[in-house]
Order: sequence, then C-alpha cells, then structure tokens
Amino acid sequence: ILNACSSHAAGTCFVDGGVPHVICAMIDLRDSWSRLFMRTLYAALFQGQTVARAFEAASVALRCDPDVPCTAAGAFCLLPEGAGHDEVLFPTSAQEAGVVATWMAQTPGSHAGLLQVPRGISCEDCTPGSGSSSGAEGGPSSRPSGTPSAGSIDSGSDDAREELELGSLTCCLPQQSYTFRDPR
Repeated sequence: ILNACSSHAAGTCFVDGGVPHVICAMIDLRDSWSRLFMRTLYAALFQGQTVARAFEAASVALRCDPDVPCTAAGAFCLLPEGAGHDEVLFPTSAQEAGVVATWMAQTPGSHAGLLQVPRGISCEDCTPGSGSSSGAEGGPSSRPSGTPSAGSIDSGSDDAREELELGSLTCCLPQQSYTFRDPR
C-alpha cells in the first residue's frame, strides 16, 4: 500500500517488480480520506476478505461518507489492473471476524464500518439529505419487516435492494452479503 499522493507511478514500479497487489493513489489525497479508506481496507482484510473485496469495501466507505466527495473513491487504485486480486491474505474464523467487527464499531471516528460490501455501488446510490431512496425499480423503497433499523444492516434476506440511512445520507444498496455498523 502506497499511501501517498499521486503514487501511481511508484505503484507501477512495484507491479513491474512482481508485487501481486498494489494499492496506490491517482491524485492528491486528504488525510481524512486515507484514514477512512485504510481503516475499512484493513478491517475487511483481517476479516478474511479477498484483496479485491477489501479494496471495494474501502472505496464504498469513501463513496457513502457525507464528508467525502464522491470523486475521492476514485483516488485509490488496485494494481495490476485486470488482475483477479482474489487472494485472501488473512484467513480467519467466524469468531475472529466478530472480534474485528466489534473493534471497528468501537473505534473512535469509525463511522463507515463497511466490512463486507455489495458489488456495484456508485455515487448515484448515495444521496445526501433526503432521507429517502429508490427501490429496485426506481420507485420509493420501503424497509421490509424485520429489517434492522438505520445504521445497522445485516443482509440475511433475498430482497433486491436495502435502504441504508447514515445520518443525513441515504444509500440504496444492492442486496448481497454485507455488514454495516454505524457506531455514532
């Protein structure tokens, strides 16, 4: 991980040297973006996620944070491009994963504990302020009965989409395996 502004050229050198997974920055970074990205990335890695899924989790955390511009998620890149990045660096048991999730929820300033995330979230999926979102067909969504309240989502159903409210930010997430905790 090259956690420095505009480190893409250096990242390419690492790839040329045979490093299988390199995370670097395409643009200038803010410290707050890096902290959020790295916290989420490492939490996902230590939960036994693949490099690709951990990178995706960190990118989603940036996209859905109301204090971070949507373009910040594109600041980081995973090299080499087009590689599978399906390696699990830290295999864990379910019990160990729970310890990491608990630690993340208690970490001061950790408000985007996206540890396992759905694929394909884009900036259009996050809308500031409105407190509402669209359902799978673009119309209003309603929270299915038995769904956890805002800030605590645990995907266990097969519903097409789930509404996730983060303070003044609402995200419509495609339903897949993910866990979100908002420790505020």
